Amino acid sequence: MKTKKLNSLLKSHKYIVIYLFPIPLILNLIKNILDNNFVFALQNSPKTLEFINILIGFLLFIFYLNLGIFAKNITNLKYITTNIVLFWTFIFAIDNTLLFFTKFVKFDFYLYTLFITFLIYGFYKKAKIKYFIYMMLSIVLLQLFIDYLNYYNLRFILEFEEIFTSDERRLWYPVTQNIFENNYYSALTNNPFSGYGLFTSYVSAINSKLVIFNSFFSYALGINYLFIFLFFLFLFEISKNKITFLILASVFLSILLTSSWFTYVFFGSLLSEAISSYCFGVLFTEVHLSKKSKKSNFLLLLYSFGFLYFTRQFISVLVLIYLVYLFIRDKNLKFVVGFIPLLTKIIQSRLLPDTEIDPYINSTWLGNIYFNFGNIIKTFNQFFIDKPLSYLVLMFVVLSFLYMDNISKNYDFYVILILNTLFVFILMVFLWSKSDVQSSYRYILNVFYLMIYPLASIIDYQFDLRKN
Repeated sequence: MKTKKLNSLLKSHKYIVIYLFPIPLILNLIKNILDNNFVFALQNSPKTLEFINILIGFLLFIFYLNLGIFAKNITNLKYITTNIVLFWTFIFAIDNTLLFFTKFVKFDFYLYTLFITFLIYGFYKKAKIKYFIYMMLSIVLLQLFIDYLNYYNLRFILEFEEIFTSDERRLWYPVTQNIFENNYYSALTNNPFSGYGLFTSYVSAINSKLVIFNSFFSYALGINYLFIFLFFLFLFEISKNKITFLILASVFLSILLTSSWFTYVFFGSLLSEAISSYCFGVLFTEVHLSKKSKKSNFLLLLYSFGFLYFTRQFISVLVLIYLVYLFIRDKNLKFVVGFIPLLTKIIQSRLLPDTEIDPYINSTWLGNIYFNFGNIIKTFNQFFIDKPLSYLVLMFVVLSFLYMDNISKNYDFYVILILNTLFVFILMVFLWSKSDVQSSYRYILNVFYLMIYPLASIIDYQFDLRKN
């Protein structure tokens, strides 16, 4: 009887849960500040270097904001953030398609040629010229800021020895450097981990070219901090009401400032999670909202979405699964366009030395099956170490059950979130040979962006309801 009354009370006053949602996270942030536990330095670097790079990240963001608006006039897609991701995938796609020609060309020459081509096409499609002017001004301002830092010997470059994780030192830094100083073909055929998708390093190299006008690679953390601002732009774009954006912004800002490992992995490092998760979340959301579209720009969207196969574990598989699911459900051949990048990868694996189709799932892994059922508890424990993130996931589940109609409306998001979680547990129980399960945290949060649109949808629905 008491349980029924509680359920009834929750349903009739469930909007209160939304208002209360950010409060524990904000209080936790305040407590950390008062207890002197607040540390934003993500790398082994001085706070001044961090602050300088946040400013660099912001100036990069201004450039991409105007580029996204400029490109939106061409594609007519819903979100500015989608057009920013499409800019990256477009450059990457052309390089993969014309690989046996671009291998003779330096990366900077190729990049500037494609950028000029993009601008010419934009002018042809009558994109607003003022956004081109804003782009150029933001780059000039960024370079003036870099010149100022160099003139006064203010350090903004992170040295190789200061990089925090071994994954970055062994793979992501060398590959980004190779693309930056040579080209994509050189990085692909000299990959320290044969077959690993290099899209994320490719984007890092593009962003580094905007910061470092030099032939030699230097690592400015601003290319990572850019994604903090892009993340909040995405929040702003998917929120129909201002109050929705304010609630979600306060939630995620509190998490960013209290969950140091989460912030490092997804916003402060060369690890592939930062770029792959962002691009997957943004493109998945746009595909979900546009999947009934018959316009040609949707084919471009599917083509770009398919290139996320070149990112990292699980996301590459989830991209294919979602495309297969859409094809079977809608019985429409347009979704086949999303498989063209996979065909490109297969051709590369046949023609290029030391290149695999999928290095993540191979006969060696599948030939060694384990039964580590104890890893289930370890995986839960590993995730729950991060209290702010655990609270976010708990509130996501609670709000989803309180607003059940939202699950059916955003069914695709929930299916992929569940599939990804299942894949992680299958990996940890049957294929993981290591004694620790620390990587499970990163794998589970690979798709955390897919929680954002359903959350925004729930909050928007509640406030629209109360307005009426």
